[in-house]
Amino acid sequence: MSTELVQIQSAEVPPLRQSTEQMMSCPLFYVTAVIKGKRQPGGVESARGIQVHRTLAQYAAWCAHKGVAMDLEAFDRFAKGAGPVAAKILNGMRESYSVDHAHVLATELGMSLDENFDPTDASPVVEGESGDSGLPPAFQGTLDSLLVFREEQRIEVDDAKSHPRAFDPADTLQGEMYALLCFKHFPWATKVKFRLVFVRYRNLTRQVEYTRDDVPKLIETVKAARARQRMIHEDYEAGREVEAIPGAHCVYCPLLSNRTCPISEFNPQMQLTPEDRLRFHL
Repeated sequence: MSTELVQIQSAEVPPLRQSTEQMMSCPLFYVTAVIKGKRQPGGVESARGIQVHRTLAQYAAWCAHKGVAMDLEAFDRFAKGAGPVAAKILNGMRESYSVDHAHVLATELGMSLDENFDPTDASPVVEGESGDSGLPPAFQGTLDSLLVFREEQRIEVDDAKSHPRAFDPADTLQGEMYALLCFKHFPWATKVKFRLVFVRYRNLTRQVEYTRDDVPKLIETVKAARARQRMIHEDYEAGREVEAIPGAHCVYCPLLSNRTCPISEFNPQMQLTPEDRLRFHL
């Protein structure tokens, strides 16, 4: 594939991210939210996640800078101003959350790969670790916490989740994509551990490990997701009918509020009354 072709294709389709892949569960949802830009405004859940992530990222960076595993005074300072839902979660983990300060390299670190799976838009944090192709990004991710263990040639990625239900990271694209980002940015790494930290519960984590031998499989997985993303764009540009597929993602779709989804009559997610939907969220 020529550089010119890569640049043209990347300009047409935005980079694939974890959230993008989730929207693609329903092509019509993706078209509405991404291509047309009609995203549902963030609510309490979105604010909760942002506040928890911001607090933990700032706290981890502080502890790494100070060389300490815990600093409750700093934790309280960073958590100040969080909303009631986020504050309840943060208060619950305040005295049990420990930072591996000796190995934290960065928090909220953005990483990108181009269509050829080479690092691009490289952060100064990884300067000297990888090159930068200079091509438009095709795959992107923001790593909550990146921990480096050079002696053991491994990388650990922690991702905070404020969901009420714990799930296996092996069942999502996020772990595979983040592992690939790390392998490509750190050529010396032989193993990547991706860990989900469920912050609503004390010391509840789920993790999956990948080795460098898994890189070809990881590439094929994210390449397939990128191909699906391209297909949705091509169908939309060609004026073809874009399919609507019901599922849990419907809760975040802007077509849910005014029942303009073409399958609203048959979509169980759209049969709930406002009272039922409130009970579900509670």
